Amino acid sequence: MSARAWLRGATACAIVLGAGLAPAALGCGSDNGLVGGQCAAGYVPCGASCCAAGAGEGGALDGGPDATMADATAEGSLDAPSDGLDASAEGSLLDWRAEDGRIPDGGDGAASDASATDSSSPPDGASDASATDASATDTGATDTGATDAPADTGPVCAPPLVDCGGVCTDTTTDPLNCGNCGTVCPSQLCSNSLCVGTTTGGVVFIGHDYFSTSAGTAQAHVLSNAVLIPQANPLHVMSYERYANTRAVSNVKAIVNAAATAVGRTVTITSTSVDGDIPAQLVWPSFQVLVVTDQATAPGGALATLGASWAGTLATFTAAGGIVVVLDGGTGVDEMPAFSTATGLLSVTADTSVATGTPLLDVAPFDVVGAGVISPYGAGKSSVSVATEPNGGSVVYVIDVQVDGGGGAPVVVHKVL
Repeated sequence: MSARAWLRGATACAIVLGAGLAPAALGCGSDNGLVGGQCAAGYVPCGASCCAAGAGEGGALDGGPDATMADATAEGSLDAPSDGLDASAEGSLLDWRAEDGRIPDGGDGAASDASATDSSSPPDGASDASATDASATDTGATDTGATDAPADTGPVCAPPLVDCGGVCTDTTTDPLNCGNCGTVCPSQLCSNSLCVGTTTGGVVFIGHDYFSTSAGTAQAHVLSNAVLIPQANPLHVMSYERYANTRAVSNVKAIVNAAATAVGRTVTITSTSVDGDIPAQLVWPSFQVLVVTDQATAPGGALATLGASWAGTLATFTAAGGIVVVLDGGTGVDEMPAFSTATGLLSVTADTSVATGTPLLDVAPFDVVGAGVISPYGAGKSSVSVATEPNGGSVVYVIDVQVDGGGGAPVVVHKVL
């Protein structure tokens, strides 16, 4: 029974032997309820007291003589008690202490506080919630935020599984997370943390130097098609730049990155000006593409020597599926045809300047390099056509100078190796 219910019961029952009180009843009706040792009509025995008939266990009165008092108590107000009890005065019911000590002394001792004080033995009828509150009060527990849920740190995965976006994943065989989370195999096959299957290797010779080419143009599209031939994602590209114009190099990188982003791919470009880095580092699948930008400031004969020294490395690289992209703008001492020939990848015996704005045709839209390229498009600054191996078989002329009657000189050539 809660302290508040006890108070309601106290106002309804005649206390015969209260602490320090005369045996007179305390407001159990005008006849005091006790008549000759018996309870008067309308009252029933309550231990040593008489209670108004209809009083429940919680002290609520159902139409008894003190119903008004019970209603007031239930509403939490003792401002207007019946039968002469002045709860607002000092010494009111809130200040009284029964012999069992369940009602606290004076002050602001609300009924809920009384119940919380005696946590070791809560009053009869106390609700579970009251008992819980009492326990929390006794132990001094406060809200320090300890109940907040811990931060989600993801699943704990047993090796060889790793956490990929909240899912335990085997990156040695998962084609959507091959080797690393987020590495997608275009073939949908992954074994030993490597994507299975490769595209055919080859060389793409492009008669543009990209000094003044902007991303999004047809000339840019040809370059991005060539570099993005391997389907690896992320794609690793090595860029050789020893004798290249820095502005042309920056444009090449911007064009490739923009194209990759547009199709949801990631490209990592590693720049080098060290000749020995190619044979030392260009290994499949660490890299999938080598871009040799137009070497505008190379001294005469330097690129032919360089191409010959790289020939073995490039043969192995392209046989594994690597792509070599050679850019030629016909600048400097015109070293790029000699370089291509010396590598053994594609023989180019000469190049011829093409005037800026000359219409160029995509004559092989079926080829991966010509796919989706606007045709015709105007030649950019420092463009050339080339004399090279015959068109047909593994050699495809992709972009031609437009000539009436056809049979124009190629500007872009793709050779499958």
